[in-house]
Amino acid sequence: MRSGKSYFDLTLFKKTVTRWWPIWSAYLVIWFFILPFYMFVNGGVSDYYEVVSSLHAYIWFAVLYSPICAAAVLSHLYWPRSANFYGTLPVKRQGIFLTQYTAGLCFSLVPNLIIFLLTSLVCAGQGSFNASCMFGWLGVTTAETFFFYSFAILCGMLAGHVLALPVFYGVFNCVVMAFLALVDWILENTYYGFASLPGWVESVAKWLTPGYQFLSLDWYNANNQRDLPYSVNMPYAFRLERESVWIIAIYCVVAVIMVAAAYFLYKSRRTESAGDVVAVARLRPVFKYGVAVCSGLFLGYVTDAAVGGLPVWMVLWTVVGYFAAQMILDKSFRVFKKWHGALIVGAVMTAAVLMITLDVTGFEKRVPELDDVESIEVSRFYMSHDDGYDSDSADWGDFILTDKENIEKFIDLHRAIVDGNVGPYSGGPMGYISFNMTYHTSHGTITRAYEVDVHGEAKDEEGPVLWALERIFSDRELYWHIYGFDELETFMQGGGVPDMSYSFTCYAYGSDRYDSDEPELEYDYFQNGNNSVDITRYADIKAVFDAVKEDFFAGRLGVRTVAQNETVNTEVDSDPTEPALAGDLPPDISSIRPDVNRSLNITIGPSSVREAYDQYYKNIIINIAPTAEKTLSVIHALLPQLMEEQGLINNQTEYYEYYK
Repeated sequence: MRSGKSYFDLTLFKKTVTRWWPIWSAYLVIWFFILPFYMFVNGGVSDYYEVVSSLHAYIWFAVLYSPICAAAVLSHLYWPRSANFYGTLPVKRQGIFLTQYTAGLCFSLVPNLIIFLLTSLVCAGQGSFNASCMFGWLGVTTAETFFFYSFAILCGMLAGHVLALPVFYGVFNCVVMAFLALVDWILENTYYGFASLPGWVESVAKWLTPGYQFLSLDWYNANNQRDLPYSVNMPYAFRLERESVWIIAIYCVVAVIMVAAAYFLYKSRRTESAGDVVAVARLRPVFKYGVAVCSGLFLGYVTDAAVGGLPVWMVLWTVVGYFAAQMILDKSFRVFKKWHGALIVGAVMTAAVLMITLDVTGFEKRVPELDDVESIEVSRFYMSHDDGYDSDSADWGDFILTDKENIEKFIDLHRAIVDGNVGPYSGGPMGYISFNMTYHTSHGTITRAYEVDVHGEAKDEEGPVLWALERIFSDRELYWHIYGFDELETFMQGGGVPDMSYSFTCYAYGSDRYDSDEPELEYDYFQNGNNSVDITRYADIKAVFDAVKEDFFAGRLGVRTVAQNETVNTEVDSDPTEPALAGDLPPDISSIRPDVNRSLNITIGPSSVREAYDQYYKNIIINIAPTAEKTLSVIHALLPQLMEEQGLINNQTEYYEYYK
């Protein structure tokens, strides 16, 4: 007589579904209120965006709900009696696996399909059915369910205890991102000048953190692309961007591989492993040493934040983590006789710590040679001052250097920092310099980040940081490029018309009334403290730009210096008993801002004049110093007409009456 064994058992399937009905029914009820009920109450036609936005919530549902389903359908593997019972069923192991896997998958897919149908009926009943939006929702939820559930099933095959499944699942979902974040923090606090791990490392970590990757899916709004306004009679048509479709497809392929791996693990799984933390014997060393290393990094980080001494704590916690993992595996506290493994992992961690601490690779001292550097990307290049000076777009801006002369200046600054080893900012008398830089060389890229004190060395003596900074700050051509004025000039020469506005801000302190007899303030106006007038005619823009250029290269505008007790773009009133005038700083310059701040805001944006700028955008803000005579004279000559055209008034008296 032939055996009755099969690869799928309908009775077992029905038993699993009915036994765990509270799980999938609760899931169905929650989503019923999130989508169809909500859209019925609030109007389905006008709330299609709710369908797409609900996908962000669904990711968290899929992440949290999947291990619950997996633990339910695999629960027979974690207790010896139930494991032995399932082994006696007249169903092959392959059949049990496929039956249980399918049952758990239906816990999500069937409720999703019901929600899809109910939501579609609600929307159709209210006048419109958006097929692209609804089928997009169903497709994305199905793919995410398939991936995270398959991931949880694979983790369930590795675990021998029901509590180990969610732990493995949670750790594997975020361990790579967390591990690299710890490594990045440790290197940043150990290596002087370390900026961050390479960008490709973050990309890999993102792929290995699926929840984070799914949250980054981009949607295309067809109505926005057609410049159609939002209307309750015209529901938005959403669909996934092409790149997001590829992301989902790749994860679905990975899910198939995980299901296959779980299938073969189930076939070879020992019944005796029920109750063990790690069910696969060959993975026990991976678990043990993985826990040891992660303990060393994480607990070392936590302890260092509390009491310091990172290298020592990393080694100590690595050894402690090893013994803790061994206790979990052996289910016993008598593990210290297995000290050989602790010695090995402790020695490896010690070697790694010494390599970083002693800078065996020469990371901290490495400065590339000028001939090897093709270009430098500099970002957030900023020099602090204690004079209340407001920064503009040349501070904290990003720029690229390709000229060898300019590259040499930043290499000299880098070398001065490294040779001087001045250390991180700790409140030096002249503030600090902060910047990130990336060298593009013939051998690859080198990235560094510094925030260091600027001390009062002689600025004319070659070598110190102060000398290197003065060379950069005194180069007008370089700062013309840092501001982006060279790009603006090219844009205007090609016929482009930038957006330009002049801003004047006045600050009142208490009941003190601002008073100034300076003629240049005649046309500066006041309107709730912040005042801006647009300069739109090309001739006016060109006149202002030419004046800015003249003042800039004459050293009357956009000047920076680090010489001790000097200020930037401001004139400090030498007599504290006199009232503050335009451009002066009040006596207590450390606690309040300047009385008057003028600035130009210039934007290079999409232009129909030159195709090269159709997708380009750059914003330039420059503070106008009181010394910028040419710029101020041109602007004040334009202000009366511009203010009249734009309906602006000079109401200085009423403004200060308001603050009395």
